[in-house]
Parts: sequence; C-alpha cells; structure tokens
Amino acid sequence: MAAAPPTLLKRISVRLNSKRDKLKLHKSLGISCGLHFIFRYIVFARNSSYGFDAQSWLTVALLFTWHMSLSVSSLIFHVPAKRPASYVMMIWEEYRQHAIVFTLRSYVLALLSLFFSSETHPDDIGLYAIKFASVLGCHYLADVVTKIHGSRGMTSVRGTLKGHSLKEIGKAEYYSKIFFSWAQIVGASGLMARHLTPAAGIDGAFAGMMLIQFSAFFFTLQKSGIISPFGWNVLYGVVIVAMLHVFFVHIELFFLVAGTVVAYFRTVHGVNKFVLWFSFFMVGVTYSFGIPQFALDVVDLAEFGIPQIQFQVKNRMGWNILT
Repeated sequence: MAAAPPTLLKRISVRLNSKRDKLKLHKSLGISCGLHFIFRYIVFARNSSYGFDAQSWLTVALLFTWHMSLSVSSLIFHVPAKRPASYVMMIWEEYRQHAIVFTLRSYVLALLSLFFSSETHPDDIGLYAIKFASVLGCHYLADVVTKIHGSRGMTSVRGTLKGHSLKEIGKAEYYSKIFFSWAQIVGASGLMARHLTPAAGIDGAFAGMMLIQFSAFFFTLQKSGIISPFGWNVLYGVVIVAMLHVFFVHIELFFLVAGTVVAYFRTVHGVNKFVLWFSFFMVGVTYSFGIPQFALDVVDLAEFGIPQIQFQVKNRMGWNILT
C-alpha cells in the first residue's frame, strides 16, 4: 500500500531543515517566537496591550531574551557575504547583522522601559534621552555593519529600488518599497518617541522586534521556495500594519507625524539620518517638556536623573544595579 503523501506542514518543515542546525535550536526558537508574536498580537487586538504589564519583570525580561536569542542563533548559518547581484530576496551577511542590531535595539528599549520607568509616571527627560541615545547607537552600529559588509549605494530593504525604474520592477513592487521605507522610519520614530507609560515602551519595543524577526523568517520562506517575492511583500506588509497598529494606539500622533517628516527628508532629499533624528529629539523634547523645563533639566540632569533611576530600581527589584 502506497504511503500517504506528506502534508503541507510536513513539506514546509522538511524544506526549512538545515544541516547546520543539527540540534534544531534555531528552528525551535523560530517556531516558538513566531507563535508568541501571533499570540501577543491577538491579545493586543482585544485589549490594546500585549499584556506584559500584567507579568513580572523577570518574566518579561526572559521573554525578550528568548527573542534576542533567536536573532543571535542565526549566526550558525552560512550566508552570502554580499547582497546577491540579481534582483532576489534572501538573507546575506549585511542583512543578518542588521537584523541582530535592530533586534538588540528593541531588546535594550524594552529593558529600559521595564527597569527604569515609574509605574505611575511617564518618561522623564533623562530616560527619554537615554532611550534616544540607545536607538541612535544601534543605528550607528548598523552603519558600521553596512560599511563592512554592504554594497555601495544600497540599503537592506530599500536597496532594490536603486538602479531600477518603475517600469523595470513594476508598479506594485515599486510603491510597496516606498511604503516599507516610510514604515521603517516611522517605526523608528515610534521607538524614539516619549512613552507615556512603561507598558507603551515595552509594547513598542516588541512590535519593532516582531517586524525584524518576521522579515527574516519571510526571507527564509522565499529562499526555500515556499513563498514568492510577491508573497514576501504581502506578508511583510501585513506585519508592518500590525506594528503600526501598536504605535497608533500607544504613541502620540505628534511623534508619528514628525517621523513622517523625517522619512520624507531622508528618502526624498537624502538628509543625514543623525541630523534628522537629533532634530526629531529636540522637537520632541520641546513638545513634551517645553523649552524652559528642558533648559532646567539639562542643567540638573546629573543631580536628579540618576538618583531617581536608582530609587526606582531599588523599589522595583530590591537591589541597585547602578552602584
């Protein structure tokens, strides 16, 4: 009697197997993290929150560490050193290291929101500045990765637009990349915005991590022949919408509009990203704290900012990690 043909899930599982992942570590982390993202988004759709605020700090920290481990575990695989010359989507060294850096960005922001925010007060200017500096530090690391592993004049996702006209790659592909560019920059602005509650900071970090890790997974599905380039664009677009949903719920509209302005000047006029983000920060500080208060806080930051953080860590964790 002939054996029954393998199911669709079985065929997909076989295609995703790799000799370099002998212990199935990366595969197990990928499946579990993907299911975790889906579960959390269902919770968010019902409650406008991922639900991290109802869990202990240790549980939340371990969950984010679990997701960080997924990105780091990708280092076991061999990938092309440079972006493929042909118009194809697959993981290469620059992209892989970018994914790790941007996952680290969300990881750091989540821990800052978890450990250094008051339960009843929004970000003060000191914490806001620390979060901003952390994000910009990760963007600088990404630039270092590009300098070492990148292709001249190309960017990881938007790079497919370089040297290709609208007629060459098609209207849908062309405009989808423009949308992706806007969403990536607005997503970064959501991470650098002032978060009105610790839960908003943690949820925003998780949403940003969700986009990065699903993007890498979709690349793997395409390389394995499970989805087409069009399928990649559709799935990536769906996850972008899910990420933006989180930011529109948690982040003040002012910051998302400011992020759109940054996206315009960055993608259309090529203005230096660090100039734009520093301007974004200064405008955000003025909007959130006012000019007189900002001037006072800059003078007194060393005096009241660090002791306040130490006091909060002692009260929430029972010990002081800063001394």
